[in-house]
Amino acid sequence: MNIRPLVRTIGSALLVTGMCFGTAALANDLATIKIEASVINKKVIETSDIGIPTEEVTVSRRVGYSDLNLTTHAGTVALRGRVKKAAELACKQIDELYPLERSEAPQCIKDATAAADRQIDEAIAAAHQSGE
Repeated sequence: MNIRPLVRTIGSALLVTGMCFGTAALANDLATIKIEASVINKKVIETSDIGIPTEEVTVSRRVGYSDLNLTTHAGTVALRGRVKKAAELACKQIDELYPLERSEAPQCIKDATAAADRQIDEAIAAAHQSGE
């Protein structure tokens, strides 16, 4: 079955979900940021008048940061770099899986990193609260 057209937006290419950090110990245990854009999920979100499905495709990656000191500028820069690299790899994977689709990698990367900002900010705040 043909899966075209494929919806390729932040909601379909990358969806970055939030993580809650209740305590410093919990923040250390959950020292990852999830980028959704290695597990591929497909879901039909609508069908055209002639029966062609529009599928939402999500690829997810996790970004570890337990080795970083997020109370420093260097630590936060390193985390943001890791998130951007994970977004680039996830968007590239979608382009490789669907080569006939028009590549929207630059927008995909931008949306994914922007969506991860809340998780990054939460991780940095948790690090400052715990004094790490």
